[in-house]
Order: sequence, then structure tokens, then C-alpha cells
Amino acid sequence: MKTLLKKTISTTLVLAFVFTGLSSFARTNGEKDPSGIAYSVNPVRNSNKIAIGVKKAEAGKLAIKIYDDEGNLLYTDQFSDITGMRRVYDLSESGPGNYMVKILANNVYEVTRVTIGEEDPENRFQAYFTSKFKDNKIKVSYYHAAQPAQVIVFDTSGKAIFQNVISEKQDFSSLINLSNLQKGDYMVRVDSNGKGIEKSVTVK
Repeated sequence: MKTLLKKTISTTLVLAFVFTGLSSFARTNGEKDPSGIAYSVNPVRNSNKIAIGVKKAEAGKLAIKIYDDEGNLLYTDQFSDITGMRRVYDLSESGPGNYMVKILANNVYEVTRVTIGEEDPENRFQAYFTSKFKDNKIKVSYYHAAQPAQVIVFDTSGKAIFQNVISEKQDFSSLINLSNLQKGDYMVRVDSNGKGIEKSVTVK
């Protein structure tokens, strides 16, 4: 992938682009997400562009950083005293491939990965664990769910001890709280129609 070293550059605001299904601040257990951040990061079909939308519970600083798959910083976009933004970032100079988006707000950051430039008429399911497992909690994000997604927790014997069905199919982000489980090792799986990701965690 061609390396593009550009920092703090202007981006194209596409007013006609509408973000739908931007996630709420709710967690799966009904409590409020203390980070107060909801976001949507998606490839724009048939292009080399990334559409990003962010909502914050309170006005303040916000920064968007985009990296290529080699870790090179391509974009830094900074905002002051805002509660949200919607923009489309054109990565045509870098071309198709995998990118990482970091969103910094409210003294916390979220990281998600996105692939652009691929024709995907079926809108394949993509899911990511977007934060470290801390205080027995972990955040998951996904989009293009073929069916209602599921969060399943397995114990070391492979038995499913927790399952939550999520009806949202697009641009979902939620904090999973495992504090009510006994101390020990578990496997957390997020999937839709048999496709998904897994992560091993240790409840303390």
C-alpha cells in the first residue's frame, strides 16, 4: 500500500451523506456507557472512502486519527466543543486495503478497523472488540449483521453460560459487563449467522 504521510489536513464534508443506525449510549445490561461515546465507522461502497460519525454525551474536544495497515498515520482531524460530527474521508491516494480508525474523546479512545475498496454486494458481517478487557468489561462493535447478532459467553468446558440476542443489524456498539460471573477464564463470542469473532478473557 502506498504510504501517505499527511497530518491535520482538511477533509471533505459530504452533506448529502446520511448516517443511519448510529449506536446509542446503552450497554447490553441497560446501564449507561460511562464513556458517553457512540460512533459509526463504515466503508463507502464502490469507493476508497470511510464514513465516520460520532456522538458524545457532552460537548468537548474530539479527535479522529486514521492509520494504514502498517501503522502510518494518514489523517488527524481535531474538533473543539462539539457533541458530534459526520464526515467522509477520502483515502484514494492510499488505495484499497485495511485501515485503523482511532476516536479520542472524553479522555478515552476507541479503535476499530475497516476495509475499503472491496466490492461486497453481500455486506459481510464484521465485528471487533474495540477496547481492552478492563474491570470485567469489554466493548464490541459490529455492522452488516445478516441476522440478529448474538453475544455468547462460554466457560472452559465449552458450555454457553450467557447469551444475549441483539436485534440491531447495523453500526452497533455496546459494552459487555461480565462482573456477575464467577472468577475464571471465559470465551466471549459475537456472531451473526455463524460468522463472528472470539476473545479469551479472565474475570477477576
